[in-house]
Amino acid sequence: MGNNLGEFADLAGLEGQELLTALGRRASSIKPVGPDGVAARDYIRLVHRFDPEDEITRSLAACLT
Repeated sequence: MGNNLGEFADLAGLEGQELLTALGRRASSIKPVGPDGVAARDYIRLVHRFDPEDEITRSLAACLT
């Protein structure tokens, strides 16, 4: 993702907290883990633990289910 958010119907046009909430929902919905055994939602939690003051990962982590 990144500059191609418009390609995703559920993310197109979203900004700020609405975008973060949608991304958190999307990460939570990805059930298969990657080849390293870590799920998308767990990567967000790991990055948030690394830098708990980062506004984006703090907001994303709060949106995870």
